[in-house]
Amino acid sequence: MSRTIMKKGNIKTDENNEPKLEKQRLAAAAAAKKKKDLLHKYLKNKLENEEKMSKINSLTLDHQWRLILRKAKTEEIKKDIEILRSTFERINDRKDDVLQTLVLNLAQSEEQYMMALRGHLQSLDSFVDIQNERLEKMKHSFDTELSMMKREYEAEKAYMINRHRQQIDELKDIYVAFDRYILQKEQTARSEYGNIRDGMKNKLIEDKHALRMRLEKKVESIWAEFNNLRTSYLKSTEERRTYYDDLQKRNVQEMKDIANQVSLIQTLTDAIAAEKARINSLNDEFTEKNRLLREEVESLSSQLMDLKKMVNRLKDQQRYKLTKMLKISNNVQKSLAEMVKEVNIIIGLGEICRQFECKEEKIWPFPASCLSQEDESLLKENEEALVNKEFESIQKAYEPLDMFWRRFSKVQLDKLALLKERQMLEKENLYLKSAIAQYLENLSVNEKVMSQPNNLFIVNGKRSLV
Repeated sequence: MSRTIMKKGNIKTDENNEPKLEKQRLAAAAAAKKKKDLLHKYLKNKLENEEKMSKINSLTLDHQWRLILRKAKTEEIKKDIEILRSTFERINDRKDDVLQTLVLNLAQSEEQYMMALRGHLQSLDSFVDIQNERLEKMKHSFDTELSMMKREYEAEKAYMINRHRQQIDELKDIYVAFDRYILQKEQTARSEYGNIRDGMKNKLIEDKHALRMRLEKKVESIWAEFNNLRTSYLKSTEERRTYYDDLQKRNVQEMKDIANQVSLIQTLTDAIAAEKARINSLNDEFTEKNRLLREEVESLSSQLMDLKKMVNRLKDQQRYKLTKMLKISNNVQKSLAEMVKEVNIIIGLGEICRQFECKEEKIWPFPASCLSQEDESLLKENEEALVNKEFESIQKAYEPLDMFWRRFSKVQLDKLALLKERQMLEKENLYLKSAIAQYLENLSVNEKVMSQPNNLFIVNGKRSLV
């Protein structure tokens, strides 16, 4: 009802109040525009404040989230460190137990080492004693053989000397008889020789006279020719005259010597002919005796050659034995030198290994077997069943190397354990490195971090969870 009355009153007053209404509309429009502007400005300020507060809140949230994650990561790292500490303590306790075990077994290892060393030294002493005894036996046998050979040689020498004296006595008797026979023959030969000598002397004088005549004629002709040549020669050369005079003097002297030698040759020829005749007559008489003596000399020479051969053969045998003994002694010396060289090398290697040994190995070099008595007895029964009787002695000879192989096996096991532990530590180190790298990457902002999932990164008010 009131609305209708107002409408009617308004219709009536529209015409009268039209300018006023126009002013009111303009004022209302201006007020509305101003209000709209204020509202727009208010909303804009509010939006800016909201954006600013949202940024501050997001930063605060990120900071609080980082603190929470840092605390969680710190707790996780503390737990890992605690695990590592317990692991280290466990390993340390295990090493302490091993060291205590090594300290307890020190006396046993030292005793075993000293026993092995004493056994080795005893073996070397026994070997040297055996070698010295063998050399003494060989020397004794050599001395006995040498003394026996000397006795045989002295007996043979005495026999040969006695035989030689007997033969000399026989030859002296033969020589006396031969001299008597020669004296008888000489008396007859002298008479024959005087007759023959007179005849030959006359003949020699005649021949000598004829030869002298021929030589004188020849010398005269040569002298005439020589004078002719001498005159021409003196004319041609004066320097060789002295030389020619010397030659002439020598020629005269040689002529005299030739004459003397011719006479001497003739006398010797006659004497040789007479002696040959006498020797032929004597040879006819003493041919049988000479044959017997020759046969006896040949038999004695053959016996002497046999004795020489036997002595040479014995000398060769003794020389061969001596050379063989020298070769054996040289080989023994070489083998001993090689053994000493090998022992020095082993000792040097042992000293080098001693430098690299840990305290545990220095205290207890030969660890005890980890097998029980039942396992060791079972293993020994299996080895006895597998090993033949032929190789039993060889196996016993190599039984002292069990301690070495046990130590070698321990070193190999320690090496494998260290390699395994190193692999585990390398894996753990890689894991820790990756965790630290990831944590450091989460604290920084770059393209790589933005492209990967990140639990600390917030987009449009939402966190990027993995």
